[in-house]
Amino acid sequence: MANTYFQLYIHIVFAVSQRDAMILEPWRDDLYRYIGGAVRNNECELVAIGGIG
Repeated sequence: MANTYFQLYIHIVFAVSQRDAMILEPWRDDLYRYIGGAVRNNECELVAIGGIG
């Protein structure tokens, strides 16, 4: 019997009013680690993470 495989890529963008830079440098790495952990805990694979500060 044939198998079906698929990949789903999701691009999430967080934006605030006036596109102000809200992710401050002192806690940026911690935020990215937290998001990465949340992705892994849901049995998904994080391909890339980043932001414009």
